[in-house]
Amino acid sequence: MMREIITNKLKHVNYDNPKLYTNAGKLKKQFEFIDLAEYVKKEILRYTDDMKIPNHLVLRLKGLLEGKFICNNNTTQEANYTIESVKYTFMACKSKIHKALDTVPFNSESRKINYIFKIIEGNINTVFINLLQSKKQVDKMMVLSTDSLESNDVEYVKKERESKVSEKLKKLW
Repeated sequence: MMREIITNKLKHVNYDNPKLYTNAGKLKKQFEFIDLAEYVKKEILRYTDDMKIPNHLVLRLKGLLEGKFICNNNTTQEANYTIESVKYTFMACKSKIHKALDTVPFNSESRKINYIFKIIEGNINTVFINLLQSKKQVDKMMVLSTDSLESNDVEYVKKERESKVSEKLKKLW
C-alpha cells in the first residue's frame, strides 16, 4: 500500500519546480528503501505478506546505510552505503544467510536479525567496492568514442617497390 502511495506521488511531480524535484528525490529514496525492506522480509527472512516487517529490521537497515549498528541519533555516521549496494549484498549473501538460519537456533527475532546483519556487515565493503569498479568501467566505456571504430572510406593504394636487381643495374650504367 505504501508503495502505491509513493508511486502515485511520483507521477504527479512537477520537475520544473526545484523544491518539488528534491521532494521527488526523497520519495524515490523512500520507495527504494521500502523495496529493500520488502526484499529482506520476503527473500531473506521468508516472511509472508501477512506478516509485519519487524521494527528492529527497519532500524538495522537504516543504521547499515549509515555504517552504524542501529539507526539512532546518539552515534555518528561512519559510512554512506547506497541502498543498491545493500540490496546487492543481501543478494550475494542469500545462500549463506539461509544456511545459517536453517542450522542455528535463535531465541528471539532480534537475535536472528542481528546474526543476519553480522553476515552482511562482513561482506558489504567487498560488494560496495565491486559496484564502484563496475560503475567506473561503464563510465570508461561511455567515454570511448565509436568514431574511431567506424571505417572511413579510404582507398587502398598499393605501394610500389623497386627490386634490388634494378638498383644494381642502375649503378652499372
